Amino acid sequence: MAFEVTIPEVGESITEGFLAEWSQPDGAMVAIEDPLLVLETDKITMNINAEQAGQFHIMVAEGETVQVGQVVATIDTDVTAPADRDEKPAATTEPTPAQEPTAPEPA
Repeated sequence: MAFEVTIPEVGESITEGFLAEWSQPDGAMVAIEDPLLVLETDKITMNINAEQAGQFHIMVAEGETVQVGQVVATIDTDVTAPADRDEKPAATTEPTPAQEPTAPEPA
Protein backbone atom coordinates (compact mmCIF):
# COMPACT_ATOMS: atom_id res chain seq x y z
CA MET A 1 0.00 0.00 0.00
CA ALA A 2 1.28 3.48 -0.80
CA PHE A 3 1.38 5.95 2.08
CA GLU A 4 1.27 9.59 0.92
CA VAL A 5 3.84 12.03 2.29
CA THR A 6 2.14 15.43 2.45
CA ILE A 7 3.20 18.92 3.45
CA PRO A 8 1.83 19.50 6.98
CA GLU A 9 0.17 22.62 8.35
CA VAL A 10 2.85 24.65 10.09
CA GLY A 11 0.85 27.72 11.05
CA GLU A 12 -2.47 29.45 10.41
CA SER A 13 -1.19 31.96 7.91
CA ILE A 14 1.25 29.66 6.09
CA THR A 15 -0.17 28.10 2.92
CA GLU A 16 3.00 27.13 1.06
CA GLY A 17 6.67 26.39 1.52
CA PHE A 18 9.87 25.62 -0.33
CA LEU A 19 11.07 22.03 -0.62
CA ALA A 20 14.69 22.84 0.17
CA GLU A 21 16.20 19.36 0.25
CA TRP A 22 15.39 15.67 0.05
CA SER A 23 17.07 13.81 2.91
CA GLN A 24 16.66 10.39 1.25
CA PRO A 25 17.21 9.36 -2.38
CA ASP A 26 14.36 8.11 -4.55
CA GLY A 27 13.89 4.37 -4.06
CA ALA A 28 15.54 4.30 -0.63
CA MET A 29 14.23 2.08 2.15
CA VAL A 30 13.10 4.26 5.06
CA ALA A 31 12.11 3.50 8.64
CA ILE A 32 9.60 5.34 10.81
CA GLU A 33 11.08 8.70 11.94
CA ASP A 34 13.78 8.75 9.24
CA PRO A 35 14.18 12.31 7.92
CA LEU A 36 12.64 12.67 4.45
CA LEU A 37 12.83 16.33 3.51
CA VAL A 38 13.61 19.86 4.65
CA LEU A 39 10.75 22.36 4.29
CA GLU A 40 11.38 26.11 4.43
CA THR A 41 8.66 28.73 4.93
CA ASP A 42 8.73 32.46 5.61
CA LYS A 43 8.87 31.74 9.33
CA ILE A 44 10.52 28.35 9.90
CA THR A 45 12.71 25.61 8.49
CA MET A 46 11.70 22.10 9.52
CA ASN A 47 12.44 18.46 8.85
CA ILE A 48 9.61 16.18 7.79
CA ASN A 49 10.09 12.59 9.01
CA ALA A 50 8.65 9.30 7.78
CA GLU A 51 5.42 8.18 9.42
CA GLN A 52 5.64 4.73 7.83
CA ALA A 53 8.42 2.33 6.84
CA GLY A 54 8.94 1.12 3.28
CA GLN A 55 10.34 2.16 -0.09
CA PHE A 56 10.45 5.93 -0.62
CA HIS A 57 9.38 7.49 -3.96
CA ILE A 58 9.86 11.20 -4.71
CA MET A 59 7.12 13.00 -6.69
CA VAL A 60 8.27 16.66 -6.50
CA ALA A 61 11.66 18.07 -7.42
CA GLU A 62 13.95 19.68 -4.87
CA GLY A 63 13.62 23.48 -5.01
CA GLU A 64 9.89 23.49 -5.85
CA THR A 65 7.29 25.59 -4.06
CA VAL A 66 4.78 23.24 -2.41
CA GLN A 67 1.33 23.81 -0.92
CA VAL A 68 0.14 22.69 2.53
CA GLY A 69 -1.53 19.30 2.04
CA GLN A 70 0.25 18.59 -1.26
CA VAL A 71 1.48 15.03 -1.81
CA VAL A 72 5.23 15.27 -2.44
CA ALA A 73 6.26 11.61 -2.11
CA THR A 74 4.96 8.15 -1.32
CA ILE A 75 6.20 5.29 0.84
CA ASP A 76 5.37 1.82 -0.45
CA THR A 77 4.69 -0.05 2.78
CA ASP A 78 4.43 -3.41 0.96
CA VAL A 79 8.16 -3.31 0.17
CA THR A 80 10.40 -4.36 3.02
CA ALA A 81 14.15 -4.29 3.42
CA PRO A 82 15.88 -7.47 2.28
CA ALA A 83 16.21 -9.93 5.16
CA ASP A 84 19.65 -11.00 4.02
CA ARG A 85 21.28 -7.86 5.33
CA ASP A 86 21.17 -9.42 8.82
CA GLU A 87 22.79 -12.62 7.62
CA LYS A 88 26.50 -13.16 7.99
CA PRO A 89 28.49 -12.68 4.81
CA ALA A 90 29.93 -15.76 3.16
CA ALA A 91 33.32 -16.76 4.49
CA THR A 92 36.14 -15.48 2.40
CA THR A 93 39.66 -16.71 2.36
CA GLU A 94 42.30 -14.11 2.82
CA PRO A 95 45.26 -14.30 0.49
CA THR A 96 48.38 -15.53 2.16
CA PRO A 97 51.07 -12.90 2.38
CA ALA A 98 53.71 -13.22 -0.28
CA GLN A 99 56.98 -14.50 1.06
CA GLU A 100 59.93 -12.28 0.51
CA PRO A 101 62.63 -13.85 -1.61
CA THR A 102 65.58 -14.92 0.46
CA ALA A 103 69.08 -14.30 -0.73
CA PRO A 104 71.15 -17.42 -1.23
CA GLU A 105 73.65 -17.91 1.53
CA PRO A 106 77.27 -17.59 0.51
CA ALA A 107 79.09 -20.89 0.26
